[in-house]
Amino acid sequence: MKKKKELFFLQIKLAFQSIPVIMAGTVILTLLIALMAFAGIKMMSEDEDNTAMNVALVVEDDSKYTRMAISYIMEEESVKKMCTFTEMSMDEAEKALSDGAVFAAVVIPRDFLAGILNGTNIPARIILPEKGINSQSKVFRELINAGTTDLATAQAAIYAVDDLCYVTGIDAVSEAEDYLNKKLMLYALRRNTYYGKIQFSDTGDLSVVEFYIAAGIVLLLLLSGITCCDILKRENSAFWLSLKRQGIHPWFLTISRLAGIFTVYSAMLCGVYLVMVFMGKISFSAMALISIPVLVFSIFAMNLFIFQVTDSKMAGAMILFLGTIGMMFVSGCFIPEVFLPKNINLLGNFLPAKWLTTLCGQILTGEVWIRTLGICLLYGTGFVLLTVFYQYLLEQRGKI
Repeated sequence: MKKKKELFFLQIKLAFQSIPVIMAGTVILTLLIALMAFAGIKMMSEDEDNTAMNVALVVEDDSKYTRMAISYIMEEESVKKMCTFTEMSMDEAEKALSDGAVFAAVVIPRDFLAGILNGTNIPARIILPEKGINSQSKVFRELINAGTTDLATAQAAIYAVDDLCYVTGIDAVSEAEDYLNKKLMLYALRRNTYYGKIQFSDTGDLSVVEFYIAAGIVLLLLLSGITCCDILKRENSAFWLSLKRQGIHPWFLTISRLAGIFTVYSAMLCGVYLVMVFMGKISFSAMALISIPVLVFSIFAMNLFIFQVTDSKMAGAMILFLGTIGMMFVSGCFIPEVFLPKNINLLGNFLPAKWLTTLCGQILTGEVWIRTLGICLLYGTGFVLLTVFYQYLLEQRGKI
């Protein structure tokens, strides 16, 4: 028991003595990952202010009132934010659609406004490009469909009140229409009275910067296994045999080494977290502070498993590097999952990187979910058990 205790604290001491090497490797990895994160943030933030859709407007009804109505709509602030209308001829609109200069074309037919007033309802035409229909074209189509539904509802209300007045013999058609028109115009001009606002983000609950910081931290910790390969590596048979003669099982040394790395990185990351809290960069959360050791444990348990099942440090480093890059890509840590195919997203939900990055993001925001924490802890425990089981198999085969 005394020898095991000495060995355990010796491994923790060895891990602390390796801090200079760990820090040197961490600095190099941090520079590379910071460059990648900067590129990702730049890509995600590109043209974020230029969200208005270019739309061609073809006006065949050249009446004064139609012009007034179009001018009024185009000056609406909410319309300006969504669309930039450019009036052009039909030929010019078709060419702009084929060239991709506009996302859609709106054709206002002759007697359009008169048709609305007399109930003939001559429809405006919405032309989408034959090829290359993108999300903005689809959004514009949905906006038009929503407007069509609003207009149909308003007209149905007018016709209903007219019919009611005629059936009941009430001579108040004009007054009823005026009343309804005022109410309907109020709804049209004050959209917030019946429209809700939901903000969608490519990076979920995190901002773009928080998303790439979280992904960068997880990538850094995963690749730090390469820096710690001398501690995590699998020893040769002679070394294991000498341990057994001392009454120490191989799994105890493995767990002791994991404990050493875990202690060093947990102390460093908790220290960085508290410094950031003190500087006012993030808000303090006891749950977030508790989650940092869980994050470290889960990551280095996986790193330990990889180095224990490979025959050399070089092989372990290559598998760890390639596996990490592939796993984080599939998990939506480089490119947000909304841009990835559905099948890849489904696979990414079962990979550790997805949940490790989620936990890291929640630590940054201070809103840690017990479910995320439990899943990460489960992954870490699973990798430790797999490592011990693999060593058991090697022992049964006489290789250790």
